[in-house]
Amino acid sequence: MRRCGHMDRCRTCQAEFFSRNQLFEHLREQGHFDNSDWQKDVHSAVTTHTLPLLIDPTPAAPIERVDLFEDGRAFVLRNVLSTTECIGYISAATTLGMQSVQADDYARDVRICRRVVATSEELASRLFQRIAPFLAPVDLTGARPRGIPADRMRTVWRPHGLNELFRICSYQCGGHFVPHLDGGHTRSKVDASMQTFMLYLNSSDEFEGGRTRFFDETQRAYRAPDPAKVVCTYVPQRGDALIFNSALMHDGEALQGGEKWIMRSEVMHVVQPSAKRGDDQGPPAARAESTGGI
Repeated sequence: MRRCGHMDRCRTCQAEFFSRNQLFEHLREQGHFDNSDWQKDVHSAVTTHTLPLLIDPTPAAPIERVDLFEDGRAFVLRNVLSTTECIGYISAATTLGMQSVQADDYARDVRICRRVVATSEELASRLFQRIAPFLAPVDLTGARPRGIPADRMRTVWRPHGLNELFRICSYQCGGHFVPHLDGGHTRSKVDASMQTFMLYLNSSDEFEGGRTRFFDETQRAYRAPDPAKVVCTYVPQRGDALIFNSALMHDGEALQGGEKWIMRSEVMHVVQPSAKRGDDQGPPAARAESTGGI
């Protein structure tokens, strides 16, 4: 349910709207992209759901980092979740109860899926422990990396956890999310998200379509995706985590059949005291140049 008296605001020009549909139209007409307030609205909304902690005792395969771009703005971590854990979170979401995003005023030509919002500080902590060795500080003291939200302070930010609010989504035939930028979560001026953390709970052999595609800067938000503007395509694989700078234009390709499951959060960063440029050269994991798809 929408909060009484809440207005959706365009972060680019600060114009306010009574519904997301009105805001979508404004973004389309003006070419404004920043939708950060929507995720703040999701996070501040009252939720009674708690996500259970499901940990597979069987040793998982080693996590492997594969970069989609040379500059590291988007990368995949293989084997973050085991098959048992993925199946468990799909079951947990089903038990909690999925709801159409149309209940949150998403227009059907923008997004179609079902989701449930639930919190778990323990799960956020456990998952961050798994991925922390593959993350690096974000240096904003020089040229701003592509896809970093424009309102982040110009300093060095250190990853320190995950947003404890998880959104588990199910896309069925016809489900999609048109090209857009992700919102984020801000706890304070020195504690905010920089990157989307997307877990894939099943693989592409269980559905048709449903790829995550990144676009060049000429693709407009909330418009039909132009295949000629796709610069990298990720094909979902169960247990993978896709991590990318939140202000990169991307979409969730329409499903032609089957059902796709994802679980989304954000990587949280804090300002690193007395940081110096060049202190960190990136994570110890091996990097691989993108071939345009994975």
